[in-house]
Amino acid sequence: MTNFQDILSKILFDERYRWMGHLLFWLVMFADKLFALLGWTERTVEFEVAVYGMLMDMVIVYFNLYFLIPQFFKK
Repeated sequence: MTNFQDILSKILFDERYRWMGHLLFWLVMFADKLFALLGWTERTVEFEVAVYGMLMDMVIVYFNLYFLIPQFFKK
């Protein structure tokens, strides 16, 4: 079990693997849409709508994290 804990702590806290944490976050956030796009569950929206929606969500989140929140803390 310690091997899994070591891997998880590297993914979440090590700067070298920061991109893996981001990837894991987005995979979990959009798991339902990804499953629908892959055909594993029932698709409720069109492919383009789902992809554009995910991209817009990502842009909004990163804009908030890297622009708005630092501006807020400067004040």
